[in-house]
Amino acid sequence: MITATGNNFGAGEIVLKDYQRDHIIIFNGEVKFDPSNEAYRKADVLEIYFPDLSLNKSSISGILMHGSASPRPRGTCVKTWIKDCNTVCVEKITAWDDEEQITLCFACAYVPKGQHQMFEPMDWLNVSAQNTVGSISIGQTYWTMCDDWAWIAITFNRIHLQEEGVHASFDVKAFPDDLDFTGTMLYDEPMSPSVGTEMTKFSIKGKKVTILDDHLYDRYEQSCGFVVFVIRDKNTTIDNL
Repeated sequence: MITATGNNFGAGEIVLKDYQRDHIIIFNGEVKFDPSNEAYRKADVLEIYFPDLSLNKSSISGILMHGSASPRPRGTCVKTWIKDCNTVCVEKITAWDDEEQITLCFACAYVPKGQHQMFEPMDWLNVSAQNTVGSISIGQTYWTMCDDWAWIAITFNRIHLQEEGVHASFDVKAFPDDLDFTGTMLYDEPMSPSVGTEMTKFSIKGKKVTILDDHLYDRYEQSCGFVVFVIRDKNTTIDNL
């Protein structure tokens, strides 16, 4: 875990799960703040300050951000980058400034900018769902992992629940047992006239993926999904098969 030393947009204490090497930084976690505060209003770019990071500068990466509308928040993808070894920047989008809270959702990787690197190909794996709760049709899926992190991309052709009071879920037998992550996924319908789309939370606990949406009963969601870097937690083993 890494604790920020400050920020320029009026957020409280910021603590993120981090993985750092000389060629990559991965952050997992959320940053929440009230967009009515004066510091945020004055900022052109959102900056989070950290003790010395392993990268001095990065290429552009991306995170999700959303407001606090109910029953589902609306949001979009925004750019993020490392400006120097103490500063992570996030693009400022003002579409949800009239809502009570904005959330920045980190599940991204930063890599060096302007450097030559040796690349080693990784095995791409498919998701095979088991023990499914709800009607779930999985679309394109790719994932891979190394000893310290996993990259997971899952799209859904359809998610539907015919029973109230449960969450849609499924198991992926090939996932490692040390995944413990909660993130944000996108639905496919843009919210006109506002920018962005509806979002919901999901979790990966060991081999189990759960869509944490309380509003899937008797409605169909199509063409939704997520793409995340997940830091493996070697101190956690979740046995859910």
